[in-house]
Amino acid sequence: MAKQRLTSAFCRDIMCPPHKRKEVYRCTEVIGFGLEVRATSKTYWLYYTKPDGKAAQLKIGGYRDVPFDVAKRKAKELRSQIVLGGNLAAEKAARKGTITYKELAQMHIDH
Repeated sequence: MAKQRLTSAFCRDIMCPPHKRKEVYRCTEVIGFGLEVRATSKTYWLYYTKPDGKAAQLKIGGYRDVPFDVAKRKAKELRSQIVLGGNLAAEKAARKGTITYKELAQMHIDH
């Protein structure tokens, strides 16, 4: 892991070192914002500490899918939620626990 001022140009130009599987660059401006660089992909992440003290990370999006400015803004928003007492891990688990329409339809058919 390397500390680096992440910019749009840096994210565009950086390549994974040939002797490593991946390299993570953490932003010096936005706490927790990072870029994971692999040989075939680049991904924006937010690294943070959960309320129970364990380290966690949340994928913001792929470099090709999310513009740098949008990813940085999203990292700031998520960081604000954490500072204000939000629990991103619990919110994500609750979203994943929501029943889908397909599951509901199957339950209806089975009943």
